[in-house]
Amino acid sequence: MAEEIRKRLRVILEKLPEGLRDWIAENPEEAARSLRFLARFDKELREIMFRAKRGEALTDVEYERFVTELSFEDQAAAMRIPDEAYRASLELEDPELRFLAASLRRTPDEVVSVIEELAAPPPPPPAPPPAPPPAPPAAPPAAPPPAPVPERRFSARWRSWWPQKTGEMIRDFMLAHGGRAHPYEVYDAYRRKVRREIMEDHATLKKYAPEYHISEFRNFWRYFDILEKLGVIHKVGEKTPSEKAKHPEVFRVQYYEIVPGMEDSPIWRWPQLYLYPLASLGRRRFDKLKDDLEHLKRGEPLVVRIREVERTLYLDGIKDLIEEETGLPPDEIKDEHILRWLFAQKHTEWLVSLAEALGVDYPELRTRFILTGRTV
Repeated sequence: MAEEIRKRLRVILEKLPEGLRDWIAENPEEAARSLRFLARFDKELREIMFRAKRGEALTDVEYERFVTELSFEDQAAAMRIPDEAYRASLELEDPELRFLAASLRRTPDEVVSVIEELAAPPPPPPAPPPAPPPAPPAAPPAAPPPAPVPERRFSARWRSWWPQKTGEMIRDFMLAHGGRAHPYEVYDAYRRKVRREIMEDHATLKKYAPEYHISEFRNFWRYFDILEKLGVIHKVGEKTPSEKAKHPEVFRVQYYEIVPGMEDSPIWRWPQLYLYPLASLGRRRFDKLKDDLEHLKRGEPLVVRIREVERTLYLDGIKDLIEEETGLPPDEIKDEHILRWLFAQKHTEWLVSLAEALGVDYPELRTRFILTGRTV
């Protein structure tokens, strides 16, 4: 059995370039930890995670998979996984990656031993027979003309969470300009910053990202609307003509100012999660929540923790609790209200931390969340 495992390890490790095998041999603990984490996801999602870590542009479908199938903790962990682990995982199929990760965790010395065998020089081949006299060289074919290099362009689409959170960038810009700014000057600074970083790292990134994405202004402005609702910025004065516009009497801007005391608020890092807490769930945990709802709708009981006490409840009992808490009549309680109530029971500490950051009472925030899905 041990010999069969060793043979399978050798077949898997032979698929990896020598540099990746050396990294595994030199860092077996880190490799075991990183590959075990990556083995939880399919190969396509691992590639999306690697591209996200390197700051490459994602399509809308890829970004949707990243934020829905990975929890908040998984997204943060994915940014810390070494590049070598990602490259190794993309060389292997899912079963091979799981086998290698399990072997590194259980018998790391065995894996290192196989890598050392692969690194040993092969025996010299037998001497070849004497070669026949060379034929006269043929005329070399004419070299084809070089292919034209396509001009790079900037797309209207853009993802903001790499290399810096959009909310944090807005805060840093406002602090650098006296604590106030209008949305377009922040957007213009960010657009120039992204282009500058692309030019500086063009040689590294061009192999992986055929095109870079920058947001349209109306999408960027939405962050100001969210940050204002969350109470970290507020409008200052009336709209004024823009100093840089060609027609300042037509193009008027609204200045915003950071609310005193909110400069270091955690809201800046994840403003959309603070406004919509349910977005913090990945797809797997959200599907588990929907499964609980389906069990309730089939008449099955569900164990729910209420005030540190576990209670077995049926659907009607949960509707009674929602009515008592929100005042919503049972016949008006929809699936979405039940899902949010179940989320609030399982993630009470998260909602309490949101209430503290927003400076509102937890019962008020909880009721508003159950009714509307928002915190403010």
